[in-house]
Amino acid sequence: MPGPWQRESVKDGIRLNADVLSIRQTGLLVNQVPMMRLELKVWQDGFGRELTIEQLIDLGNMPRAGEKVEVMVDRHDPSRASYLRLAPAGDAAATRFP
Repeated sequence: MPGPWQRESVKDGIRLNADVLSIRQTGLLVNQVPMMRLELKVWQDGFGRELTIEQLIDLGNMPRAGEKVEVMVDRHDPSRASYLRLAPAGDAAATRFP
């Protein structure tokens, strides 16, 4: 849901796994869906880096600190990413998705 309070979600990018370092509400609600700030450690080709995402996340898809999630990282601007979902069980943190 792009708008003045959120950049457009990444649609053409690389799917990667990330560890949730922290998650908290920003205080904004849109249609009862909270805007969340996720502090992540994103893994690509065996190397990790920290990344922050602010995005609307419905309560049924809300990750917790310590869980692994999937994100889509922009191919041209690696500082832009979108949270997709919890990572499927059994995926290693450093796995790169095709």
